Amino acid sequence: MHSWNRTRGFAAIAALAAFAIGTASAADVPNIAQPPPVKDDGTVTVPSFDLPFSSFASREARDSMIHRLRNPLQVSRDMTKMRQMSDEKLRPLFEKSRAMYPYTSTRSKIDGVPVETFVPNSGIAPANKDRVLIQVHGGGFTGGGGGQTGAIESVPLSSVARIKIIAIDYRLGPENHFPAASEDVTAVYRELLKTYKPQNIGIYGCSAGGMLSAEMIPWFLKEKLPLPGALGVFCASLHTFEEGDSAHLQPRLGSTVPIIPPDVPEETFGASNPYFAGVSTKDPLAVPGASREVMKSFPATLFLTGTRAPEMSGAAQSHLELKELGVKSELLLFDGMDHGFYSDPTLPESQQAYKLIAEFFAENLGVRGKPPASQKTN
Repeated sequence: MHSWNRTRGFAAIAALAAFAIGTASAADVPNIAQPPPVKDDGTVTVPSFDLPFSSFASREARDSMIHRLRNPLQVSRDMTKMRQMSDEKLRPLFEKSRAMYPYTSTRSKIDGVPVETFVPNSGIAPANKDRVLIQVHGGGFTGGGGGQTGAIESVPLSSVARIKIIAIDYRLGPENHFPAASEDVTAVYRELLKTYKPQNIGIYGCSAGGMLSAEMIPWFLKEKLPLPGALGVFCASLHTFEEGDSAHLQPRLGSTVPIIPPDVPEETFGASNPYFAGVSTKDPLAVPGASREVMKSFPATLFLTGTRAPEMSGAAQSHLELKELGVKSELLLFDGMDHGFYSDPTLPESQQAYKLIAEFFAENLGVRGKPPASQKTN
């Protein structure tokens, strides 16, 4: 199969060379697609075509994608029922994580906020005895509460990194509205600062959790708190989920997040997310990418996404923006992977992600001081 792909690749290169010297057109070369119609505003009408699965991705990832597309999550307008269905869908992943990565956990409250603390059975690594990670779960700010989603995103990394992780069960919409989640994370962080140095604390999350992790930087600046040592913005970006090429393309390819963005970016969050009802997308407390001054203050940041995830463009753009501003930024881009793929611990790609995330926090926690908390958001 690979030799066949190389043959097609050589044919394409030869065709491009022919175009360069003006000896052929697309119609003259077999298997070369015709340019699609394009409008004056740059909108392209994409013809129907078959999209093979990535040749770089694992067989396990391919099988997982097929299963997911053939067994989509059912949708309900009843929020209680929707949360129950989502939990049932995620339960097998939780069971797999628990079997693969033995751990102990305790549930408690920190300054009134429900949390669950995870410690791997292999013990905390000596280098991490004075370090801790804060995990904020995904779920679109309306689901994922109750602990299971936090466990799915905490258990594997806690074991691989051999570090304590505190998962925050923050308040959700539509019962609560922005900035309730930011306030909950701040309450926990403020208490942890009594025990841990700020540079020894890392914060991360996936999807809504990735977005919330990024939101904590402008929020801590507003509260005049010292900033954490490192940040993991996974399955998200410093912008909204409705921006860039991938936000248009990936939902139409069967992404787990069926976002179809408006033709013109809106000034406020849409009605589809009640947590952010009426919030301006220009407010850096909600969208950190809206302020260059806020982005300049970011600690070392790791973005994680996949080429079939709707947030891919936003993550890549955020990475470039931080790099341009002199902030240490890394981007992990997995070919063929969809939104939140690393929640499945059985995928080789997920296991590679856990290792790379663990290395990122090991390299960046406790490395250097952070910008003064007196900086203000713009």
